Amino acid sequence: MNAALSTPEALVEALQGPSPSYKRAEVDAVVANATETAPLLLALLDGLMSDPDTIEERLDPNDFGPLYAFVSLSQLRYEAAHDTFVRIARLPTDAFEVLLAEGLVTEGLTAPLVRTAGGRTDGLRAIVLDDDADNYIRAQAAEALAIMVHRGHAERGEVLELLSQVMISDSDWPSFLPAGMLAAMFLLGAVEYSDLIAKAFDEDLVDPVMFGDLDDTLDDMEKERRTRAGLQQASDAADLNDVHRSMSWWYCFSPEAPRLGGLAPASAKDQRQARARAEKRKHANRKQKSARKRQRRKK
Repeated sequence: MNAALSTPEALVEALQGPSPSYKRAEVDAVVANATETAPLLLALLDGLMSDPDTIEERLDPNDFGPLYAFVSLSQLRYEAAHDTFVRIARLPTDAFEVLLAEGLVTEGLTAPLVRTAGGRTDGLRAIVLDDDADNYIRAQAAEALAIMVHRGHAERGEVLELLSQVMISDSDWPSFLPAGMLAAMFLLGAVEYSDLIAKAFDEDLVDPVMFGDLDDTLDDMEKERRTRAGLQQASDAADLNDVHRSMSWWYCFSPEAPRLGGLAPASAKDQRQARARAEKRKHANRKQKSARKRQRRKK
């Protein structure tokens, strides 16, 4: 440790507060002294999670400490943090985005969940089943479950049954939930669920832009069942052993990102509403395309 950061507490404190640029040296110091710093990083997150309902009021949106703590603990494969990670993943979207980052809602959460699980799947199942959790986060937990099947920590049939039931449980649009569950089922080569998948396509529960048409999806799923190439790739991605590569490029660390005292970014609620409007427009276009395709098939 250098003189300025002479204690584990000082190392963790250096990660907190505003981050006009990515704190590479500070992250390196925390990771290099993991034995002393990991419990403190977890204590930081646990302190904020002691009263989840008030996170938005208590946490300065310009404090990047929780985000650095979360990613660093993932890098360290700190299994003691897994239950806290699961609780964070089950937060309402607004609170999650204030605590960590909006980007982790849609991607980047699968690896931390897998890396800290230590072979456990109970927390991942809880996220997938939690109707109050963000649907994008539930989809990432579903992908994590598929990876756990690949690694021998869960039974394929049991996980597929869970994912299939969740996939058809939400027919309200806009919702990413059915598509998210199908994406994880795809990784597991769930060809035995072809009738259910066809029903999901027919009822417009999944995005044909994301998956292609039904026949292509089932053909590709059969290839995935035989090769497991996509599942192996997802498993390898969860093992990415470079904390800098996993977060230093994020927009929040760029000079263009809103800063303390600068222009306030749009609220999480406004951003979600904008995404919902965009999804509705895309859905209307997809329904028109699907209708035209069905008409062509009838001819």
